[in-house]
Order: sequence, then structure tokens, then C-alpha cells
Amino acid sequence: MESYENGVWKIKIGDSAESWSKALGKMLASKYPADKLILDLSEIRPSGSRLKGYGWISSGDDSISRSFPAIAKILNRKAGKLLDKIDILDILNWCGTILSSRRSAQIALHDFNSSQWEDFATAKKEFWVHNPQRAQSNNSLVFYNKPSKAELHYVFRLMLLSGGSEPGFINGETSLKRAEWYRGQNPCAEISLGNRSFCNLVEIDLQKFNGDFQGLLRAVNVMSRANYRQTCVNLDDGMLQRTWHELNEFLRLCGVGLTGIVGWEYLMDKEKTTEIRIKTISGNLNCWIENKNCFVNMGKPCFDWSVIPLSKKLEKQIIKIDEFELFCVSMGNPHAVIFFKDLNELNKIDIEKIGIKIQKSDIFPESVNVEFATILEDKTIRMKVWERGAGRTLACGSGACATLVAASQQNLSLRKNNIILDGGKLTIDWLESEDVIMSGEVNLVFKGNFYCD
Repeated sequence: MESYENGVWKIKIGDSAESWSKALGKMLASKYPADKLILDLSEIRPSGSRLKGYGWISSGDDSISRSFPAIAKILNRKAGKLLDKIDILDILNWCGTILSSRRSAQIALHDFNSSQWEDFATAKKEFWVHNPQRAQSNNSLVFYNKPSKAELHYVFRLMLLSGGSEPGFINGETSLKRAEWYRGQNPCAEISLGNRSFCNLVEIDLQKFNGDFQGLLRAVNVMSRANYRQTCVNLDDGMLQRTWHELNEFLRLCGVGLTGIVGWEYLMDKEKTTEIRIKTISGNLNCWIENKNCFVNMGKPCFDWSVIPLSKKLEKQIIKIDEFELFCVSMGNPHAVIFFKDLNELNKIDIEKIGIKIQKSDIFPESVNVEFATILEDKTIRMKVWERGAGRTLACGSGACATLVAASQQNLSLRKNNIILDGGKLTIDWLESEDVIMSGEVNLVFKGNFYCD
């Protein structure tokens, strides 16, 4: 409940994230400066109380009682004026302090060489003294053009001046090439996001299972299904801007993470086996290890136009877009494979430009992964990939399978061949049973120890 009278804002905040966020929204949208702010926090449960919905504990009213007056102070100081970029950073950081007990994470991005970028780069200087809220975000500069050595040296000097390791560096130039809709990324910076887009990420705590391998598999299955369902929710509800819905439909960004260090060693050693089955939305994948090679049965390819899917029925799997012939196939997800006469021709292709154009074609109602390939002199296949929702990537397992199937169908390759990708080599074997077996060498990337008090 909010009211404004004679320069006094009275705000009653209920015991929910929805309540405080709505109250904050009303205050931010107000055109009236406040001489006094009165907060009624009587409904908020005490600090340490269990939050059933979040699975966490309440922070009480302390963070709200500090953040709301701080935000009001910023708004009053700029009454009748536009907020600048540092004002916005501080307001969002104060919002982050409210969410801190609810596992929030923030990343703040600022274009290099735009207005106030130097203030942004040094925003955390002695923040623990003057601006404790600024601890909430990881701050990074976005470079849309390659910086000179002098510019980099200057940024490094600002880092030293701030007394820390920020700002970080984000390659906006490459990000835009990979995805023309790029406007930022999630806090860990591994997922590109558009303006008014989001990614549904869920985590599974390995420690809770204490060696219960079957329980872990059930959890991964349930969380994957639930996360996929929430990603497919229709956001065109008349309240949100339609851009939210359109980008969510286009990108479909979701994922399930495992908290802790996990890999084949965990999965295999816990069960004392060299074989496991992974459940996915598109079906079950049987996996096994022989020596240092991992083998995955990727299932059977599908050429049915309605399953790939295509927007109209085609007698053949080959369609033409501009001067490119595309072989269409599903490996549990849609693929379009283009073959080039030689490596020189493949290397000249603008993968970013062609990839995004094909991906957006009306013939692919659920978008498509695009593979660019050629047959090398030793008869192996060289492949590059453009993945829907991700852009240019170093490798794609289902894409390698689709490429081998497409090559075999057109008598360009045997049913077993090596696929050379930017990220390494995979061996694809299309068995007579129609199952496609993918294999490749498994290498340990890193090991580490977690120490908890």
C-alpha cells in the first residue's frame, strides 16, 4: 500500500518479493519528490525465518529499511532531471541488497568509451566505505571495437586505482557477430542475452544426494522437464512488453546445472560402472567409456518434415535458400547442413551472416542449427557450426551426427567417418540399425578441492 501527501511518501511493504518490488516500482515511477519517507515493515517476517518458496531464509526488514531510503535519496537528488548511468547502477545495486539473501547475482555492463565509462570503471573504489551496495554487481566494460594497447593500459591503470580486478572485459564485437540480438549476458557471462530476454537456469545440489546416484538422475530428469516447461510459458499476457515474449520464443534459453565439481569420474565411480543412461527431452542417451574415449548413442536420424520440423511438406530433405542447398534432418533437434566444394570455399563463408539468415528463415518454425561442411582430401569431414540461440560455437555433437548422415545420404562419405570441428575431432558411426554413435576422446580439464567451514 502506497500513499503520497504533502511531500510524505507512506509505503507499506508486505511479506513477499512481489510486494517490495511493486512498492519500489511505484516509488521509481513517481513524479513527486519526497521530503519524508515512512516505511511500514510490520508484516515482514523476522530475520532467519524459513522461506518455503525460495528454500532459503528471510533477511528480515534490515535490507529493505536501508535500501528504500537510499533509493529515495537518489531520486530526490535528481528530481526533474534524468538519472545518469551511475545513478541507475546504484539503484539496481540497492535492489540487489534486498535480494542478497535470496541468492541473487548481478552483472553490470557499460560500453567502453561511452559517457561516464571511467566513473563506472572505478565505481568500486573503496566501496566498503562510501558505497557498500556496489559490492552486489560484477562490473564489466563492453568493447564493440578492438581496443588499442594504449586504451588497454589505461583501463588497467583504472583497475589499479580502484584497488581490485574490475572492470571485466566483454567482447561485444564478437558477441554481435554470433547473435545480432546481443545486448548483454547472464552474470557468469557464458550465455548471450538480448534486450528484455532472460535465461532459465536451475541448480541441483550434489551434496544433498550423498552418493544416491539414482536419486540424482531422477532430480536431473524432473528439473529438466520443469525448466523446459517454464521456458515455454506464453509471456504475451498484455502486461509485459511483447518483446519479452518474442525473444523468449526465439531463444528458448534454459539449462540445468550441478552445484559442485562433477564429471565422468563422479557419475561413473559412484555406480562403479562404465555405462550410464542420460534422460533428455528428446529421448534417452546411452553412454559408455572405453579407454579414454566416450561413446554416446545419439539415436536415429529423422527425415520427416513435420518432425524436423519444417513449415511445409517436402518430398526431399534438400531445400534451397539463396545459392545454398541445405540437407535437413533431425537428431532430436533440427539441423540444416550445407556442403562446400573445398576447404578454401568453406573458409571464405561468413558463418555469422549466413547462419543467422538461415536460422530465421520461415521454413524453420522452431529455428535450426546450421552446419557448414566440406570433404577433405583424406575423406574426413571438416565442419563449422552455427547453433540456434547460441551463435558460432566450437563444436556441436548432434550437428556432427547430422553432417555425417547428410554426407552419407548424398554419397559424399561412408557411414562412419571423422568430423573435424573447431574444438576437436569426433568419430560418427551411422550403424545399419540406424542408430548414430558419437565418440571422442575425454580429457580432464581441471581438478580442484572445495573447503567449507
